[in-house]
Amino acid sequence: LRRYDAAIANYDRAIALQPAFAEPHKGRGDALQRQCRYEEAVSAYDQAIALNPGLGGAWNNRGVALQNLRRLEAADESFRRAVDLEPSEAGPRVNQALLYLLQEDFSRGWPALAWVQEMPEGRDGRPHRQPVWTGKEDISGKTLFAYLRKGLGAAIQFYRYAVLARERGARVVVSLNDPRLPLLRNAG
Repeated sequence: LRRYDAAIANYDRAIALQPAFAEPHKGRGDALQRQCRYEEAVSAYDQAIALNPGLGGAWNNRGVALQNLRRLEAADESFRRAVDLEPSEAGPRVNQALLYLLQEDFSRGWPALAWVQEMPEGRDGRPHRQPVWTGKEDISGKTLFAYLRKGLGAAIQFYRYAVLARERGARVVVSLNDPRLPLLRNAG
């Protein structure tokens, strides 16, 4: 419901009742992060990790908070720990890949991001039975399906590539989970 202050108050009550239980500390960090209170979020994740060093989600979310604080080396270390703890989880790998791309370390970033696409569900949780287009294959006369789950900003950034694919002769189908989709319907 995005009632983060209420969530934090509830996590605080849970922590008061069972201070050695790691999950409420992690949840508190998540709520703080949603409010862009990254330093406090890192502190909450650190408390969760101190109580349960095997809590991969806390390491991953700590990495996100650290990245938002521009503490990139520490963020990378948190993502590494999350990947080590939960090697089949896509979230930490995606976050680490995006961190590498942010640092313009493309030799590590792109392969790390490609790993997620190799998973049966892909990043978006939808099965991908068709091959992924890498940009090298001829797509003239073929259909390119793009599923964008991140909203209008990502769609606007992506859409220019959809136009380029159409110029290469592809029929482009874009699926966007955003009510503002009609803005793009007649673009390009």
